[in-house]
Amino acid sequence: MIRRHASTLRALLMLTDGLLAAVVLVGLSWVRFGEDWAVWWREIIPNPDALLLVYAVGWVVALALNGLYRPRARWSIRSEAWDLLRATVLMAVATFAVLFWFKLPDVSRLFLIILFPAQYIVTLVTRAILRLAFRELRARGKNARYVLVVGAGARGQAFAATIEGHRDLGLQVVGFLDDDPTYAEDASWPWLGKLGDLETVMASRIIDEVAICLPFSQWGYLDGIAYAAEEAGKIVRVP
Repeated sequence: MIRRHASTLRALLMLTDGLLAAVVLVGLSWVRFGEDWAVWWREIIPNPDALLLVYAVGWVVALALNGLYRPRARWSIRSEAWDLLRATVLMAVATFAVLFWFKLPDVSRLFLIILFPAQYIVTLVTRAILRLAFRELRARGKNARYVLVVGAGARGQAFAATIEGHRDLGLQVVGFLDDDPTYAEDASWPWLGKLGDLETVMASRIIDEVAICLPFSQWGYLDGIAYAAEEAGKIVRVP
């Protein structure tokens, strides 16, 4: 059910991030400048409403540029926190550049120094709450995503065992692709074809992610496999 509405959920997350950005901006303005915060902003910018809109959209764009709307691209909150920090730095740099370009020196630097860490914390807490909610769903067997492992050797089988050992991730291995089917004879997951069968397998099965676990001797195939999977809209992992 969640997979069918993935685009809607992503749009709602973007909308939520934008609204929270506007709330943070207004809230800090009220704390910093009091009840007349709107009057203070009008002395600098003729239309404060446009400022809210630009800031909210800019924050969503910064998050998108750092891949923070890709479904389950990060397994841990730590990695998400790092990319969120990069988005915050990008937003801060862009904001100071705009202020410099339009010659708006009256904007309080202290306010901006408080604004971006606050925005970071609010967004991080929101993402952590979402992770906990989805983790609970996955632990109950809902919202599962299916992983195709390319490479049935020791690395591929170890990776498959690892992700299925963590039910809270909600990831299920559908099988392996490998030019040598004997690699998968003792595995707990089926052999689905050779490396060249990737597009056929993705078209005939429900595949959400492709994990490339080829030995170093076959890394010449990595770019081609990754490109084909990404063109099909799959998350690509190289453990």
